[in-house]
Amino acid sequence: TAEEMHAVVEGLRGTEGVSDIWVDYYHLTFVYNYNESDEAALKYLKAIDENAKKTDFDYSWLYYTEIADLLYKIGDYNGASEYLEKLIKKDHTNFGAYELQMRIIMKNNGLDEAKKLLDEFIEHNEGLDTAYVLETMYLRCAKEYDKAIELCTEAMEEYSSSPEINRQLALIYLLKGDYGKAYESAFAAYSNAVYIAQYYQDESSLTNQLYNTLYLCAYMES
Repeated sequence: TAEEMHAVVEGLRGTEGVSDIWVDYYHLTFVYNYNESDEAALKYLKAIDENAKKTDFDYSWLYYTEIADLLYKIGDYNGASEYLEKLIKKDHTNFGAYELQMRIIMKNNGLDEAKKLLDEFIEHNEGLDTAYVLETMYLRCAKEYDKAIELCTEAMEEYSSSPEINRQLALIYLLKGDYGKAYESAFAAYSNAVYIAQYYQDESSLTNQLYNTLYLCAYMES
């Protein structure tokens, strides 16, 4: 049971050679494995953070993204932004951190601030598929749909098999009310993601966002 697993790991706390960081990290894995609450996950993430700050090692790779995602999920956007800023400062190629930070900014209608963040990302990642995706997101949120379609068309010349670029294009067509093209783009995104999963053993593109986009486009097109 979850209680038994937590008890076993907690029994290791304070023993020689066992870091509290890893004790709490394994607590966290049990929270996820047993579908416990977000509050329970946040408890252990904060414990990891507190103990990590007492060491001379950089453990940010272990939990910064995870805690930012969870804080965003429960609506603590300011808390999430603090961790995202640290991630971005360490790595200007971290698309996930930039993407989530932009979403938070957009929730506050901060188009100018979002544009500065976008420009910073493009400066370090110009020409990459992630740069196209982030700029497309910005244009979509700014309701510049035609520009977003032009950008996706340009991106497709080099990244035609990108699931996310196709998914972004599907979202734009949805907003424009062109449900036929939206479904075509969403299905292309899904097909590309399945191909990558089957032939490269990489299932990272088969996200809930992709499934939700495909289902919505299919429903609207029907």
